[in-house]
Amino acid sequence: MDSTTEDAIEERAKKIKGIAERFRGDKFSLSKDESITIRKVEEAVLECLNYGWEIDSMLEEGNLTPYEFDQLSTRLGKLGLVTKQLAENHQNISKTMNSIILMYKLLNQIVSAVEYIEDVKYNNSGLVSTQRYITKTGYTVDEDIYYDILEKLDSLLEEEKLDNGVYNFSKLERELNNAIKITGKIDAEVVLNVLYLKPPVPMSEILNSIEILKATIEPIYNLIKGKYFREQIKSAKIGMDLLAKDNNLNVGDTIKIKGLFSRKKGTEGFDELGTILTDY
Repeated sequence: MDSTTEDAIEERAKKIKGIAERFRGDKFSLSKDESITIRKVEEAVLECLNYGWEIDSMLEEGNLTPYEFDQLSTRLGKLGLVTKQLAENHQNISKTMNSIILMYKLLNQIVSAVEYIEDVKYNNSGLVSTQRYITKTGYTVDEDIYYDILEKLDSLLEEEKLDNGVYNFSKLERELNNAIKITGKIDAEVVLNVLYLKPPVPMSEILNSIEILKATIEPIYNLIKGKYFREQIKSAKIGMDLLAKDNNLNVGDTIKIKGLFSRKKGTEGFDELGTILTDY
């Protein structure tokens, strides 16, 4: 290895140490526009989930009292207004969420689970010593992958903490910030390229943080991927008009909106929203 290569390796390692230290010290942030966008989207999505839960409850029994009919009409109207506002800001929302999902994917690659075979000898009925092989799982952080991820995360974040209104951070941004801070702890507390039979604390923390982050992204992701369910809401409103004219119609068959606004729909791999909604 020549001196130029050694210098480059040393320089990169120094750069990574600086990024990790900055992450540990919480000296980073999303851009102010991204922070505001996420907060507004999260508020709107929570509003949609609440309206959706109320609508599902009213549709549960399969028939509506006059009062419930009026309440359902009101909830559909509010859903229509909230999703209309989201759709009008779709380009900015999609761009911001693509960035968040990219960071999630990077974070998800930091810790690798590795299967290994353990050779176990045990005594069979106290007579014969026999041997068997057990498959177990260990955990490791690959140095090259870790360095690459930190550099990519660094390129997606502001270099200094911005005044985004710390007391108004969305839950999604708080969870994302927490996960990124843990990546900085890994540099200081985990030996890279070593197979751990039991993940040390920072490894466990990042794995748990990723699961929380995924659950926080899911309802936002699915609402955007479903194009804010604008067509389904319009169809439900048409169904309300039909029910008003004919009480003999089946509510469930006429208003097909039950379960749309749910937290548990999965993410199908978090495809990039820009790809999914190219024809939006």
